[in-house]
Amino acid sequence: AEAPASLKVEALRALAAISPEKARPIAEGLLEQPDPALIAEAVMVLGSTKDGAKLVGQRFLAKKLPADLFPRVSEILRKFPD
Repeated sequence: AEAPASLKVEALRALAAISPEKARPIAEGLLEQPDPALIAEAVMVLGSTKDGAKLVGQRFLAKKLPADLFPRVSEILRKFPD
């Protein structure tokens, strides 16, 4: 059976705290999920690194992320001005 979204969110948070590099590919995969909670968590995890923030920004501009994530995406991009 598929793990509930809340369990996936907690697992991703734990992995990101230990190893952001290992969490990144998992978070990227979650961007493709239909569950808004998983997408939002993936955006937060990816937004902790410059490369991840760039990916999030590109996906948002390409309209591949929910529009309601705009405040979170813009906050992430402000952390990495260049």
